[in-house]
Amino acid sequence: MLLSNTRDISKVLGIDLVGSKNSIFKGVCTDTRKDVNGKLFVALVGNNYDAHDYIEQAYENGAVAAIVSKKVSTKMPLLVVKNTENAL
Repeated sequence: MLLSNTRDISKVLGIDLVGSKNSIFKGVCTDTRKDVNGKLFVALVGNNYDAHDYIEQAYENGAVAAIVSKKVSTKMPLLVVKNTENAL
């Protein structure tokens, strides 16, 4: 089953959707330097980076929602998980 909206992902995975808007997306991305327009942004965390720092950039570049492991201040709907890499 292809899940292409935030409400379905939230329901199936049993995770919180922060923000009331159900967003439909056309793909998934992890890098704000690439095309994020209309996509679900996944904020990965590594030893030398934390993509949560780029949530606003993703939103400004057209991402419609994000999967995060910590709540951040943004107008974009967020799917909150324990580990974004596992969610991906």
